[in-house]
Amino acid sequence: MLRKITIYTMVIMATHFNLKAQGAGTINGFSHTPVNPTTSDSITFYVEVTFNSGGCQPDTKGITVNGTSVNASALHCIGMLTVICNYTDTFSIGPQAAGNYNFNMALSSGAGLSPCSPGIVPDDTKNYSFTVSSLTDSEVIKTHNPLKIFPNPATDFVYFESCNNFLHLCIYNMTGQKVIEETFNTKRIQLNTKNLQRGLYFYSAETKTGEYTGKLILKQ
Repeated sequence: MLRKITIYTMVIMATHFNLKAQGAGTINGFSHTPVNPTTSDSITFYVEVTFNSGGCQPDTKGITVNGTSVNASALHCIGMLTVICNYTDTFSIGPQAAGNYNFNMALSSGAGLSPCSPGIVPDDTKNYSFTVSSLTDSEVIKTHNPLKIFPNPATDFVYFESCNNFLHLCIYNMTGQKVIEETFNTKRIQLNTKNLQRGLYFYSAETKTGEYTGKLILKQ
């Protein structure tokens, strides 16, 4: 009788841990590079995800293209640490035909070490749209963009260049919090991003000819 109770208790504990792991993942945001892809560009997608437990290393990832639908999925193995775990899933595809596309993401989690099993349904699913332009359309876009930002994605440093002097530059995280604010009087800026968490950021750059905004990605 004692053996049956012990086994039953172990089953309950295992089930409880699995339920805690499942449903823990949230998709926070998307981005891709290049920002304005053309029919000659390979495209890399960045998906910012968060889990209620750590660690949260990815176990398996996949991506397929079906017409104008780009379908991606990721399974993360969740540990027992009671900490918020942030991660950036990356996916790449080759050059695509000109047109409007949808990027669809399915995020799942499983308990324990790899290989881990996902739940019956994904933790979270989200999508966003993007456009692939012809080379002619892309040249028009580049002509009207006065800023150069490189590398993007960046690691420890990122450079901003303009044909006009910068006056003011702000970097914001995904929650809208200002993490960097500087004033300048130069055409080239070097920012140290070593101490920022990896993920998606937004910039607002003011020059003598106007104010410009965009995305900045920090990778591992």
